Amino acid sequence: MHSSATVGEGSVIGPDVDIGPNVVIGKGVRIKKSTLLEGTKVGHYAFINSSIVGWKSNIGDWARVDDCVFGDDVEVGKETFLKGVTVCPHKGLKEDTVDKIIM
Repeated sequence: MHSSATVGEGSVIGPDVDIGPNVVIGKGVRIKKSTLLEGTKVGHYAFINSSIVGWKSNIGDWARVDDCVFGDDVEVGKETFLKGVTVCPHKGLKEDTVDKIIM
């Protein structure tokens, strides 16, 4: 974890997690087997597993991200469930999505 990253109260990080510079993680978040690149923001009580989250992306409160790959500046809405989704840069997702490529 980079020294400039911040982690909210009650969050559980690991195993196998890499957190880049200026990442902000809300309270009660669970992250495992994932990489969060520089400037990413993760809302409260989100869950991230086996995923790569691109630069300056935003994961909404209570979102669930599992086995996903995001480009930079991807916006995941509150309470959104994503599994097996690849998202190109500068896209937003507000609906539950499974096994798709978002271009």
